[in-house]
Amino acid sequence: MKGKLRTGAALLLALSVTAGLVGMVRQQLDYDRGAADYREARQLAGLAEAESTSASALPEESALRQTLREIDLPALQQINPEVIGWILIPGTGISYPLMQTEDNEYYLKHTWKREKNSTGAIFLDYRNSASFSDFNSLIYGHRMRNGSMFGSLHNYKETSFWQTSPGIYIINAGGIYRYDIFAAYEADVKEILFTPGIEEPSQRQKMLERSGGCSVIRTGIAPTETEPVLTLVTCTGKGYSTRWVVQAVRTEPSLG
Repeated sequence: MKGKLRTGAALLLALSVTAGLVGMVRQQLDYDRGAADYREARQLAGLAEAESTSASALPEESALRQTLREIDLPALQQINPEVIGWILIPGTGISYPLMQTEDNEYYLKHTWKREKNSTGAIFLDYRNSASFSDFNSLIYGHRMRNGSMFGSLHNYKETSFWQTSPGIYIINAGGIYRYDIFAAYEADVKEILFTPGIEEPSQRQKMLERSGGCSVIRTGIAPTETEPVLTLVTCTGKGYSTRWVVQAVRTEPSLG
């Protein structure tokens, strides 16, 4: 009897290990296929193969603006018309096409080419205006274990990282927009910052005060309720009740 129990336990262990290995292989395949999809996106857009994650290798502002002006969004839109722009954060490796569809579910499990993949895509909340005219524009992305997608946003827990990569660029049909990061923190999903738009000035001020008070970095930037805000959202790895957010305020209407 004891022998049978030992055999059964060994079998269960073997099955568990096999299932784990299969899961790891599938995840790696998703990473590889996702990386290929986004390499193609950068090539079509006319960008370098990969954006540097080294502060010492960051381009001069004038050179960066010229590169951003030359991004070929129509080439991407020929493959998927739901491409509304491009998001770039120099020094972080974040450089991706920006998507928007009719819900906030589809691009959690599909790449920009509509390929089913756990890496997903970077996408704007379906309730936001694609022109980024709302007070609060929400952009979502996965925190991948290999650091891709929004994986590097967690580095903004350190002030030193913010100092080397303080700006977010959004490129769309309206031009090039720069946003300066002012806060980074873990937030409950029920908080007001997860509301797109936010029309009431008092509610806007409430959000900004909350953001400043919760931020784990001190940037010295204090947005007003009339300045458009970008809220980048990713998971914390602690469950579904909270998210890690990085918020930035638009500093120039258009650099295009």
